[in-house]
Amino acid sequence: MSGAEGIQGVLSRIATISSGPSAVGAIQARFGFSLAAAVTAAPATGTTGVSTTPAAGTPDAGGTSTATVASTSSTATATSTSAATSTSTATSTSTVSSAAAAASGLDGAVNGVTASDWAARLPTNGAPWAAQIAETAKKYGLAPEFLGAVVWTESSFNPAAVSPDGAIGLGQLMPGTAAWLGVDPYDPGQNIDGAARYYRNLIDRFGSLELGTAAYFAGPTAVKNAGGIPSDRAEAYVAKVLGHRDTLAGL
Repeated sequence: MSGAEGIQGVLSRIATISSGPSAVGAIQARFGFSLAAAVTAAPATGTTGVSTTPAAGTPDAGGTSTATVASTSSTATATSTSAATSTSTATSTSTVSSAAAAASGLDGAVNGVTASDWAARLPTNGAPWAAQIAETAKKYGLAPEFLGAVVWTESSFNPAAVSPDGAIGLGQLMPGTAAWLGVDPYDPGQNIDGAARYYRNLIDRFGSLELGTAAYFAGPTAVKNAGGIPSDRAEAYVAKVLGHRDTLAGL
């Protein structure tokens, strides 16, 4: 027997015993509520009291989700799970991006080598330029050990170096190239900045570290016309730069 059926029976018996339904009305008036309405509103035996009616403003079953009115703890759990998933995804994406950058040999250290690691492997006369090289490399998205290798190959870290062809300073910039870049080749800081910016331009233009390095040595026109590294001398130069880079990276 349900709760509603039991109460209705009691009401009938009260009406019979008290000679009519007026007694039921008196009882309801005395306590200020309807017994029948109270029975109808009561949850059935065994229910939890949690409504499965979609919350206002949420899509129904035809949408992306159907929300139900649940406990605060359920909402907190969902929020916590969402936040954890978001954090995990962001961390994973960041890790993959960092690994890809390191593998390229451009932005960041080769194989995870830190600035202090590569700087400790510089020749003695290169140590004073480590901070300048690291800062400039970061500015142009180059690995610091790669830019250090370029300066090592070009001038052996001698800011006063001038080649027979007229190339000047740490990065051995030709006067015309320095003018195009808008730097003073006799100023060591500007020279490194110009060399790094020019390298970045060439690497982006030719699509690889090797071709960009060959273009720095032989000129972009020679690389373009050859469709690759244009000569044995250019090949030897590229190998030397990358060899110094690997030395600084501890490979």
